[in-house]
Amino acid sequence: MPPSDKVTIKVKILEEEYHEITIDWSDGQTALQRQQSVFRKLQSITGIPIEYSYFLIFAIPEERVGWSVFYNSDFKLKSHGTLTDDDRFNKEKVMSIIENGDEFIICSDLRCSDDKHLYCFYTLIHTDFLDETDCSEAICHHKESRAFTNRRAQLVADEALNGQLNCLLPNNRSGNEREWVNIYLRLNIYQFIVAVCKQHEPFRQENSGFMLEQGDSRARG
Repeated sequence: MPPSDKVTIKVKILEEEYHEITIDWSDGQTALQRQQSVFRKLQSITGIPIEYSYFLIFAIPEERVGWSVFYNSDFKLKSHGTLTDDDRFNKEKVMSIIENGDEFIICSDLRCSDDKHLYCFYTLIHTDFLDETDCSEAICHHKESRAFTNRRAQLVADEALNGQLNCLLPNNRSGNEREWVNIYLRLNIYQFIVAVCKQHEPFRQENSGFMLEQGDSRARG
């Protein structure tokens, strides 16, 4: 098999061991099936239910030209239904973004959709951006810890909590942003939705702000 028919990357939560993800372009699967296998692998590592994982983006070195957002076709929120492009996770696009042997830190963020349910999305951040001992512009060691990741996984799956959000949050986010924040504070989840580390915010806004805005708008009911 030619080397170009297979690519293996390594991913991990900070301070844990790496897990390999192999994408084999000759395995007979469709682009969508390969994409979903990546989401299932991330679920097995993070514990975040796949049905509440909205999309995946890569933060990669600047010299690479590829950039894309991959939407999870198993995402449960009803407004996601038309987002899946069955051919999006194709060889040309993916190989413009990642290279064999790349290592990434799994970063997850928590958001609340306009139909008032919590969900997560993933950013896989290349280890070129990692400071092993301290927070960097790219990665907050506290926010991306196992403890924080576990808490996000618990929150998106907590149907009692999400039921409270559905009852308490105003139906329209626009014009009611302060009330939404007050409800987050009341339910003690604000710190998991808002980034806790100012050091890495400029990087995240510069590299994924457009995608996050696009993703949030598409999650609206």
